Amino acid sequence: VNDRLSIADAPEEAKKFWKALKDSKRTTNVPHITLVHNKSLPQEQALWDRCKDFFLNPSPPSFGFRITHLLYNDRVMSLVVDDLRAVPNPDGETEGAEQFVEILDGKIKSGLHITVGTKNSNIPPIEGRTLVENWKKGDTKGITALALDNVNAQGRVKGLMS
Repeated sequence: VNDRLSIADAPEEAKKFWKALKDSKRTTNVPHITLVHNKSLPQEQALWDRCKDFFLNPSPPSFGFRITHLLYNDRVMSLVVDDLRAVPNPDGETEGAEQFVEILDGKIKSGLHITVGTKNSNIPPIEGRTLVENWKKGDTKGITALALDNVNAQGRVKGLMS
């Protein structure tokens, strides 16, 4: 975020929002991509169980992804996550990760994001997902998007309980 907002074309509004998030300690402490939330149980039990299996695996698979845009409105700032894919382990195996990515439904893939922060504590971080979903559907009212170049990352499935 710092790198993107230091580029000359970055809107002052974005810089001010980012500074306000940092100054008020409203940035996400543990940046992550939520695949399934406990609030979506029991409907998403199968996905929950699959994620749990990866988490409990002593040698879990890794996943790669691209961060393509920084989005914000007057309430939340998020990073758009695309191109989720399995990354082979040192043995060249993906240990079920390819099938996992294939079975993720479009609704989940369309909302993949990292919530950067929310304006205040009354705004739930899930709004970061809604921001991304709306933007991807073309509903850009009130949303500013800043493209990011060549931001590739990887991670693994972990349990995050708050």
